[in-house]
Amino acid sequence: MLALLFAAEFVSALGVTVLDIAAGSVQIAATPVTMLAVVAGFKRTLNYGIRPIGALIGGGLGAAIGVRSALWIATLGALLGVLWVVFSPLSTMRKLPEQ
Repeated sequence: MLALLFAAEFVSALGVTVLDIAAGSVQIAATPVTMLAVVAGFKRTLNYGIRPIGALIGGGLGAAIGVRSALWIATLGALLGVLWVVFSPLSTMRKLPEQ
């Protein structure tokens, strides 16, 4: 069971790395130079600001329905996030957008 957890964390980290590189490239290419700092700041605020909320929800869910059930819900949410990216226009994009 521990090996599965390590494998899942490794694949998840690999996916996040690939997504960050792809999304960052598209974001920089599509954002006017004068707005790069604003867009980057907004993205960081949203990304890091939602984490404590997710931690509170995850902890509450784990306390309410049990840790195992909460982890299965988190797994389902992660898989839905992957599907959103796979079926987005990013998978067919061959050139970065022009400004």
